[in-house]
Amino acid sequence: MSLPEPVSETAHLVIESPRAGNGTAGVALAVALLPLAAVLLLFSLALTAESQSPEDYPGLRDNLGPLALVFLALSAAATTLVLLAARRLRRLLRIAVVPLCVLLLVGAGYRGWTLAPLLKCGGHGAVARQPDGSFACYDR
Repeated sequence: MSLPEPVSETAHLVIESPRAGNGTAGVALAVALLPLAAVLLLFSLALTAESQSPEDYPGLRDNLGPLALVFLALSAAATTLVLLAARRLRRLLRIAVVPLCVLLLVGAGYRGWTLAPLLKCGGHGAVARQPDGSFACYDR
């Protein structure tokens, strides 16, 4: 007489893939990071508002261009993470989140374009906007 083969106690469990969830982690990530990305982009704009409008603020301004670039990069990274998490969201949420992410990334691209001339003064303490639109670098 032979003994029956032992049956594993976990044989009845079904292993689900990570995509089988209901997407609550993606929703939480989008809810947390999307406003953060928008605020970081606004901080990037606010840091250099004085140095980019010489008519309103004449004279030397503190060089905050490199710090604005850090905020801009963090904003783009947060938006990219939300886009990656959006793949797991339900269709309706994806329709709401993806255009906002695209809008933020376009805004970040434009901000990078307007910030680029200021970055040549990265090692200097102050900048002044010239009439032709370029920046002059100064050390205080």
